[in-house]
Amino acid sequence: MYRMDLEDGKMYKLKIAILIILAAVMMTACGNSREETTTILLHRDGSVQHTIVEDFNSSDGSISDLTKVILQKITTFNGSSSEGKVSVTKIEADGKDKVRVVMKYPDLKAFQKFNNEDASAKAPSFFGTVEQAYQAGYDLSKVTVYQNGDTSKALSGDDILALGSQHILIYDNALNSGAEMQIKVYEKISYCSNNVTCNEKTASVKTKSGELVYLILK
Repeated sequence: MYRMDLEDGKMYKLKIAILIILAAVMMTACGNSREETTTILLHRDGSVQHTIVEDFNSSDGSISDLTKVILQKITTFNGSSSEGKVSVTKIEADGKDKVRVVMKYPDLKAFQKFNNEDASAKAPSFFGTVEQAYQAGYDLSKVTVYQNGDTSKALSGDDILALGSQHILIYDNALNSGAEMQIKVYEKISYCSNNVTCNEKTASVKTKSGELVYLILK
């Protein structure tokens, strides 16, 4: 009986060791997939992961100081907002002169509100169906989008509205102070405005503040 218990104990330790190795491999894989530029990642359920990669040096303070500022802003926002809770999952130095901050939002509406907190002019953003965008007041009659970024395959006005049930992402890069960034989505992009470069599920954004980006998903 004692022999059986001893063998069982060895098997249990072996299983634990295997699980630890697998966890380490998964953590390494996740670490390798980190974004190297500011990125908005839109998930299928509408939630948003926002990775901010910016210049940062000692004259800006310390990572500890930055963490306190971000946590205070989140606490204030969550305490006063009905848009759902915002959280931060990572704040780290990236080399000697960069910082990476990873934020999570329940949806794009919360993302917009949080990132407009300190702005004098409120930058818009929207995610939903084409029909919902029209009902929300977005004038798509003057918008032109292109299939796979091919300017010879244009879609505009009523043709866009005819895609009523397809999802559309509308974004103003004022939410990133007009700096270069990228948007990643859960579905392949069918059409995009000509002010971005689209590739499968990623759009590279170099637009100025106030210039709207349009992405229509399959």
